[in-house]
Amino acid sequence: MLKRVLGIIASIVVVFVLMLVRPMLRNADSFSRGDSLAAKGDYNGAFHAYGDVIRRNPQDSLAYFRRGVAMHQSGQFNKAIVDLNDAIRLKPDFGAAYRLRARAYEGQRLTEKATADDQAADRLQAPTDIAIVYGIKAL
Repeated sequence: MLKRVLGIIASIVVVFVLMLVRPMLRNADSFSRGDSLAAKGDYNGAFHAYGDVIRRNPQDSLAYFRRGVAMHQSGQFNKAIVDLNDAIRLKPDFGAAYRLRARAYEGQRLTEKATADDQAADRLQAPTDIAIVYGIKAL
C-alpha cells in the first residue's frame, strides 16, 4: 500500500514539475530564437520571438528590453521607446533600458528626453557602451 501511495505522489510531483518547467523552456527557446534572429539582422523575426516571451510572461522586463533593442537596431525608434517604457515600468532601476531609450530619443531628435534618460542611466551606473555589455551591434 505504501509503495502505491509513494508511486502516486511521485507521479503527481513529476506532473507538477513539468507544468512549471515547460513554460520556462519555451521562454528560453524564444529568447534564444530572438537573439539568433537579431544577430542575423532579422529584427522583425526577433520582434515576434521576444513577443512570444512577453505573451507568456507580460512581466518580463528583459523581454521588453531585448525587443526594444531589436526595434532600435531596425531604426523603428517609436516601437523601441514603447518597449523600453515597459521595461522601465517593470524594473525602474533598469539602467541599460534608460541608456537605450536615450539613444532612441536621439534618433527622433528629442534631445531633452535623451539627456534626461542619460542622466537617469548615469545615476543607476549603467554602462555608457551598452553595445559591448549586451553584445548588440553598435548603437
